[in-house]
Amino acid sequence: MFPTLFTLIGDIRAFVNNGISALPLTVIGTSLLLSLMSANYALLFMLMCMTVFVPILLFGGNLGLEFVTQWFTPPSSQLFGSRVSSICDIITPFPAPIDVNNAERAYTFGSYWLAMMSFFFGYIITNAVSMLQKDTQMPVNADDTMQQMVISGQNNRKIQAISAIMTTTIFAIIMILWRILKSDCESYVFSTISAIVFGVFGFSMYEWLSSVGQDRLSDIFGIANRLLSPDSLNNQPYACLPPAASS
Repeated sequence: MFPTLFTLIGDIRAFVNNGISALPLTVIGTSLLLSLMSANYALLFMLMCMTVFVPILLFGGNLGLEFVTQWFTPPSSQLFGSRVSSICDIITPFPAPIDVNNAERAYTFGSYWLAMMSFFFGYIITNAVSMLQKDTQMPVNADDTMQQMVISGQNNRKIQAISAIMTTTIFAIIMILWRILKSDCESYVFSTISAIVFGVFGFSMYEWLSSVGQDRLSDIFGIANRLLSPDSLNNQPYACLPPAASS
């Protein structure tokens, strides 16, 4: 007999853990689809950094930690060691082990899940803060109507940036704490360091892309591409009409 829907979602913890484990794949798939369909090059660059540079950096960190632990071996508890189990991978095989308590512990700098999501959260928050701090210059000889239009656009941009900062920060804290404290797939010390390192790496990649393309190659919200220089508002558009026919 096939299991019912209530049977499949009966174990809430396993259901939530599987969803959180697949979160990097969800972010990558959604970002790839949106970047290709909307020609969002900033989102595509962020995705390339997340899927190429982050795994390479994590691989180097794990190699360095393996070299260090040959000379200094910390206690094999969750404080320093993480579980080695297939349920902790981004892609969980089927059938997957439900309990990871019997899995062996290993010294890793962090999982690919933690590295990718920390980079993603760091990049998003940096993007929102950058858009919040961007100055809006008032056009020369702007009348009251134009000033109100510029101020209204600036307020809308700040509201969008503040909302992104708040929601992303809250979501990042919940997801990372759940991963470290509840999944038993991460060590407390090394995973915390890894989250900070890759969050800073996301900040650094945004700043580098921003310096190259003046926020247009890094802003995945699309705000930078909508900002106009003050001179563009001084020259209002006009239409050419044919001369009136003489009677």
